[in-house]
Amino acid sequence: MFHNLVQGLRLAFFLPASSIRFRLSPGAFWFIAALGALISLLVGLYATEPPRIFQAEGVFSETFLLASILAGSFIASKIVGDPYSQYRTPTLFLNSIIAPYVIYSVFEQEITLTYYSDYPELFWWSYYALIAWTLAIAYRAVKLSSSGATPRHLLAALVLTILTFLPAHYLYFYDFWITDYTQTMAQKPEAPTLDAERILSRQGPLLQKQLDQMQASKPGEQDMFFIGYAGWGDQQVFANEVAFAKRLFNQQYTQSGRELILVNDVNNPEGSPLATATNLETALNHMETLIQPEEDILFLFITSHGGSDHSIATQLSNLPLNDIPAEKLGKILDASPFKWKVVVVSACYSGGVIPYMENEDTLIITAAKPDRTSFGCSDDAEFTYFGRAFLVESLTQNASFVAAFDQARDLVSRWEKRDGFTPSEPQIRVGEKILQQLVKWSEGRENTEIKCQTQCE
Repeated sequence: MFHNLVQGLRLAFFLPASSIRFRLSPGAFWFIAALGALISLLVGLYATEPPRIFQAEGVFSETFLLASILAGSFIASKIVGDPYSQYRTPTLFLNSIIAPYVIYSVFEQEITLTYYSDYPELFWWSYYALIAWTLAIAYRAVKLSSSGATPRHLLAALVLTILTFLPAHYLYFYDFWITDYTQTMAQKPEAPTLDAERILSRQGPLLQKQLDQMQASKPGEQDMFFIGYAGWGDQQVFANEVAFAKRLFNQQYTQSGRELILVNDVNNPEGSPLATATNLETALNHMETLIQPEEDILFLFITSHGGSDHSIATQLSNLPLNDIPAEKLGKILDASPFKWKVVVVSACYSGGVIPYMENEDTLIITAAKPDRTSFGCSDDAEFTYFGRAFLVESLTQNASFVAAFDQARDLVSRWEKRDGFTPSEPQIRVGEKILQQLVKWSEGRENTEIKCQTQCE
């Protein structure tokens, strides 16, 4: 068995190799298959940050990969016209791809992830390099395993490589290990105790002050009003996202005086009105005096933790705050003076809010499916995965909310695959009428910008 590994290394590093030097038998095949699974387990242990949870489902991923390689070898044998190569190729191929896999995993962990913020293209460069290396190995393995013309060997190697990599792009492959984020949260130091009576008693005047500073819209001009809601105040990441979103909308999407933020922030508990259902209802009711209900658009951005019951977590140290159930959030929005609404909910299980607010007048975007968690809400994170993808990477470059979502969904998928997370699968529901209004609003913004530029010259 050790002899096969040595020959596999020679084949992988393009040294002279011969099929007769491989010792081929059913035992040799199952040995290298088991060794490959063990190496995957150890590499996953190395790449996953503690505390870790073992996932037995990783066995299914390894089994499916093995089945794909066997299927690829069978098809390759048909292409080259050598039926016996279907038994030789898998053993040669498996012994040869261990080294590239280990090298790629170490490079990804030590280089790609370390320098990802400066060189995000490293992720794809290294991945494409792995595919190219695997294709070269597949070609050598097929050529050593069978007779026939070189063009057939190339085609057979291409099929084997495609079947090795393609399933991972369409199916979720479980890793053997994931980080136990629930244990990480339990180990967090407790938030400082706040003066609950003082903070809660000041909510009315603080919220009213913010509302009084908002500007009314002009009849005949379609305007957008932004409300940011950062529900979980014991972690800074949610307040960061709302602050960034407010700046972004002020610069690109709304006129000054059309933004309001409700923020729970243990580091600045009295800096903004609290993110609570009561304050959200009060703010929306007040806006009835500022807006043209049939024209203006509400953009509500909610970021927080989310529960498996699809509620929006609302937390600020020791303050007695209530989570917002999905049904209640839907009722608050139904009762609001805005006919046209864009609602973005960045939280775990946030897809569960969709049934409570879905209609033809509303665009709904969520960070995850109803049964999936989202990622990136750690204490040291500046933004969540979805917040960074949607706000920072997409909305800053694209005025279309739908196009920005499409780009953000792709980015989140790449990052989750890179980090070995279960896909969150962000969701979108686009009402037919709100889409027409957003097109109209976008055209109005462009005309306003042109008019301003002409008058300023």
